[in-house]
Amino acid sequence: MAHVIETVRFELRDGIEEAAFLTLVKDMEPWLAKRDGFVARRLAKDTAGQWQDVVEWQTHDAAQAASQDMMKDPDMAGFLGAIKMDGVEMRHLDLRYTQDA
Repeated sequence: MAHVIETVRFELRDGIEEAAFLTLVKDMEPWLAKRDGFVARRLAKDTAGQWQDVVEWQTHDAAQAASQDMMKDPDMAGFLGAIKMDGVEMRHLDLRYTQDA
């Protein structure tokens, strides 16, 4: 079965500095690394301030479980609190091709 790519597009709440947000991202690395099915993560930002979080999972079930657990986990409150939740767009796509350097 092909891996799953989770994409999450969002903006930061007003007043959240990029450096502070990236510290929150770094702080959640151990939580994410312990998740069953986690493969890799990349985070990017465009010039308009839109962020794209791209997480690769082994299965849809692993991706869904992590998303649900994140919303309930008090340790994720800082990270989630930095994001404008009303504009979040999440998708799960089946990986069909990959090329590494």
